[in-house]
Amino acid sequence: MVGHLHVCWLHACVFHPFVVSPSSYPPPPPISYRLKFPELESLVHNPVDYARVVKVIGNEMDITDLDLESILPPAAVMVITVTATTTSGKPLLQDDLDKVVWSGYGDCIGLCW
Repeated sequence: MVGHLHVCWLHACVFHPFVVSPSSYPPPPPISYRLKFPELESLVHNPVDYARVVKVIGNEMDITDLDLESILPPAAVMVITVTATTTSGKPLLQDDLDKVVWSGYGDCIGLCW
C-alpha cells in the first residue's frame, strides 16, 4: 500500500500546477486544465484533491449539480461553485481533456480515488 501511495503522490505532484518544478518527472502535460478553470489551482491546494476535482468537473460549465462534497468541505465547494460561474476559462476539446486527465495521471486518480 505504501508503494501505491508513493506513486499516487508523485503523479499528483506533477498533475497539480503548484507543485510542478522544472526538474519534475514526468514532465507536465502540454495541455493544462488551467485553460478550462484557471482559478481552480488557487482554490484547491492539495494535489490529490485537485486531481479528483478535475476528474469530477471535466468540461462541465455548470458545476452546481456535481458531487464535490465527497472530495472537499462544503465551504470550499461553495467557493469553487461561485468562482466557476464567473471563470474566464473555456471548455477544452475532448482530446485535450482526455490528455489532461488520463495522460500519466489516470493511474493516480485510480489509486487515490
